[in-house]
Amino acid sequence: MIAAFLAAAPVPAHDWQFWVVTVCAILAGLYIVRSALPERLRPLKRRGKATSLTIGGKSPTRK
Repeated sequence: MIAAFLAAAPVPAHDWQFWVVTVCAILAGLYIVRSALPERLRPLKRRGKATSLTIGGKSPTRK
């Protein structure tokens, strides 16, 4: 059934909209697969740099 559908509807490789939707679908698939991976297999996340400034712009006093 799928083979008959593919034979009846060739891939429109010349259409730019086909490629835009294809890239979006691939990115969405990668996002879903990445979220399903265990934490230890995911690429490392960049952590933000800790800052020592407060809202007032002064260094906090340590106790």
